Amino acid sequence: MRKKQVGVLIMLLTGLLAGCNNEKQPNIETSKISMEVVEETDEISETEETTETEVAVMQDEFTWEKRHGGQVKEDEKYRYICSTSRIYKVDKVSGKAEILWEQEEHPETAAMFDNGNALLVGDRIYFVEEKTGNEAETETFLSVIHTNGTGYRTLVKDLSLGYSSLFLQDDLLFIANYDEEYCYKIFPDGRLEKMEEGSYVKLPEGYYCISYTNTGGHYLSAAESMEMYGCILAYDTNYETVQIWEDGTIKEIQVDGLECLNENWLLATEFIEGEKEYQIWNSKTWESKKLSFCTGGKVPVIIGMDKEYIYYCYNEENPHGSQVLAVEKMSIETQESERLFCLGDNNTSGARYYGREYGMLEFLQDSGCFYYADEEDYKMYVKSRNLRNIETEEVLTPAFYESGIADVGHTENYFLQIFSDCQPEVSLMQIQTELLVIDGKFAGAEKINQFLQEQEWNTITYGEESAKDQERCIREGESYEWLSNYSIDSFVPEISYFDERYFSFYQQEYIYQGGAHGMPYHIGYTFDLQTGKLLELRDIVGNSEEELKEIITGYGTEYVNKNPEAFWGDAVELIEEYAGFDTSFYLDEKGIVFYYEPYFLACYAEGFKEVTVPFEEFELKIPLGGTE
Repeated sequence: MRKKQVGVLIMLLTGLLAGCNNEKQPNIETSKISMEVVEETDEISETEETTETEVAVMQDEFTWEKRHGGQVKEDEKYRYICSTSRIYKVDKVSGKAEILWEQEEHPETAAMFDNGNALLVGDRIYFVEEKTGNEAETETFLSVIHTNGTGYRTLVKDLSLGYSSLFLQDDLLFIANYDEEYCYKIFPDGRLEKMEEGSYVKLPEGYYCISYTNTGGHYLSAAESMEMYGCILAYDTNYETVQIWEDGTIKEIQVDGLECLNENWLLATEFIEGEKEYQIWNSKTWESKKLSFCTGGKVPVIIGMDKEYIYYCYNEENPHGSQVLAVEKMSIETQESERLFCLGDNNTSGARYYGREYGMLEFLQDSGCFYYADEEDYKMYVKSRNLRNIETEEVLTPAFYESGIADVGHTENYFLQIFSDCQPEVSLMQIQTELLVIDGKFAGAEKINQFLQEQEWNTITYGEESAKDQERCIREGESYEWLSNYSIDSFVPEISYFDERYFSFYQQEYIYQGGAHGMPYHIGYTFDLQTGKLLELRDIVGNSEEELKEIITGYGTEYVNKNPEAFWGDAVELIEEYAGFDTSFYLDEKGIVFYYEPYFLACYAEGFKEVTVPFEEFELKIPLGGTE
């Protein structure tokens, strides 16, 4: 059996269906309404009246983009840019941006817009919201808010769906994930009413929602697939992609993953002898043809399609060795590619956040607009470009994330790729480093810069020595397949603490030397900007080591007990054993962060574990966090 990747497609037709009853003919039923009302956190205002416009808008024939959930929604006057923790409202004429809604505690990170999903229905935005209590507990909700910023409330609690896709069909709202689908009737006053199973088109038992990637994870509900294609596209229990037709016919189609879709085309992938091939399917005829694009080692992320072109992006290196994000389009008919624009070329920090696909938020084919997260002066913004004027970039939001690097200085990038002398096609080592350079206005800058540069050269030297060892092994006749493509990446994610006198950060490193994965490392640094001194924990904390051990162990125990399943059984004992002045740390605005590498307290997949102890718990030798 071929094992499928999760990837999908969609389009638009109309209608619900009736079904057939046997093993190969799943039962697909049509409409009746349950009177179960979804619990809401706030009562609907008695003065809130339903207007004729609101009633009509749910009966309108929306375009596919309006009916399908996404991170960017538009009406005549505004754009709404939605994450799971914040929504921006941007005036199309003036460019003025305001925060329409945000959580009381929201994660202001460079990846803030990774999971957003929303629908604009009349003057209301229905959106997926995530609330994170502690590290291991994220709750997902469906919430609603008026476009004027009023009327926020939670409609559906505890979705437990992770990436949840939304689809609007007349007055029915569908929420879908890989193996779950829900349907709710939307009333003109904003209320939702859960529909009983059997009252709407749903995946037959034993089948799973197919997904498509685009610039995130989207799932195709049975109702949406049926309306768009006249059949349900799904995975069976063997992860084969199948079409389930209304008459009960089930047909397998040769697709391993769906990348993108619209009303005209479905872009799919298939693995032939281990090689990934792209194919485009005509949504009306179900005929396909192979595509030959993104060759030469490019790994594309599909952004979207229209009637004529496929739009995609990929990471590439500029002449300085920095990562940039190239955006291109390819003609579906001629398969000729054209560069549209590139993100990161003029970025002083080398586009440090383009290591993943999230740099692109969305492409709206109706308006021809690209929306993306871009870094400028070590801050992240949402920006846009329009196909009619692709050279003009529009900044839509204020900085939603600031790394703090500009407060202390700037970064400089270094890149080196080492090839084998006896096997010139073999890359032995690729080294990418980012050096933090402190601004000369600080008295201790020269001393700090000298120290940090020495650390960078230690990293580079380690990589060069590793490459020499690999070359020696190749000369001695060892297979070079497992010796090639080693790499070292070292960069500065952010300044975690800064108060004009003291600052702290960690250098993030990732070393790959074969195997299933590399190893990430953090190296915490705290400096006195006036003297240039690298501060150790004993320079900051006046407690005895015994007191320090007790404080760290107490907070560490509380941290582990919040989710003990995520840790080794002896995690608390390990925290206690290694607690002291030599424990790895850095500072943030809340306190001292003690961090532990993967494998130390938990498995690799759990990543770094961090125990934050408030400044107030210590006898501080220097004023930090507003303490005296």
